[in-house]
Amino acid sequence: MRQELISLFTAKAKSITYKFDVKDEKSFLELLTMHGLVGYFYETIDPNGFKEPRYLLKFKQIFQSYISKDVKQQEVIKNLESIFTNEEIPFIFLKGVPLKKIYPNTYERTMGDIDILVKKDDFSKAKEVLEKNNYKYLSATTHHHVYESSSLMEVELHQSITSIVDYDSKGLLDDCWSYVMEKEGKLSFDPSFEYVYLLTHLARHIKTSGVGLRNLIDLEIYLKHHQKDMDQKRLEILLNRVGLQTMHERLLSLLDGLYREKPMTDKDEMVLDYIIKSGVHGLGKEHNYYESKKTYETKKLKKSKFRYFLSEVFPRRTYIMEHYPYLKKYPILLPYAWMVRILKQVFRKPKDTKMRLKAITNDKKTSDIENVYNTLGL
Repeated sequence: MRQELISLFTAKAKSITYKFDVKDEKSFLELLTMHGLVGYFYETIDPNGFKEPRYLLKFKQIFQSYISKDVKQQEVIKNLESIFTNEEIPFIFLKGVPLKKIYPNTYERTMGDIDILVKKDDFSKAKEVLEKNNYKYLSATTHHHVYESSSLMEVELHQSITSIVDYDSKGLLDDCWSYVMEKEGKLSFDPSFEYVYLLTHLARHIKTSGVGLRNLIDLEIYLKHHQKDMDQKRLEILLNRVGLQTMHERLLSLLDGLYREKPMTDKDEMVLDYIIKSGVHGLGKEHNYYESKKTYETKKLKKSKFRYFLSEVFPRRTYIMEHYPYLKKYPILLPYAWMVRILKQVFRKPKDTKMRLKAITNDKKTSDIENVYNTLGL
């Protein structure tokens, strides 16, 4: 359905109605949903294009669910702003929150959770403040804690925007507070830095799971919104610093093909096909996100398949200690944590375990994904 999607993007860019004609309406709707695009294309798609009334009804129901979730998330965002402002904790909303604001309508940009960054020195206080205001603690990783609002919206509280897989961009991302601006009493990132941050986040997901068309749209919307206030010289310096100049240029070429009818190269189409199959966070039905991770670690980090297998079964303490907090105080219990983790994988997540094992043995898929990585300069 690549051509149908390209036609849909072109219609959106021209602000005209897309009169689609697809044989498999179920798969078409699933594709839009998988990439979080129902809200973005709702006004573009001609409802008369649906031949099956049940899929038109489903299309409308999904759209209404987008609006409902967006309303709840906007309420939580306002609540968080009030809480942290009153407690005098400097904060910055990340990724989806600032992106939502620059879309024509906030519901057009779906968002799984609300990301908010505080300084490391304020992290403990921020956690206490959230729990005091009835945000329920759910889980944690090395760089953020996850909470749930009373309206069941997830909030990720970050003390860092750096992940353990950000090998090339760690230095820049660790220095993120040096790129903060204040406007009308609110903090945000310098546009050049924020764009590079969005790109590093996209690269991170490509390396570890996958990305969807929503991520491409984010870049188009962001660059268009900030075309006058983005320092292009600084942008070039930052892109080169984190080694993402090639990826930036390749994705710009891809966006020209989607929005501005520029003929796509074979490499553009290869990357687009990978993204279409991947879906947001690599959750596409035909995509095994462990294959992306395995490809990056075996081909780019030069791990053998056996070493990769061992790292999956017996991960480093720093990788899992937020899931097993006792490891922070008692490192000697790491073997016990490994055993607990293995049992959970086998009995609670059998499908997930099968995907991991399949990824290790599928060398043909590894080669295909490696071609995408090489094209993007990763």
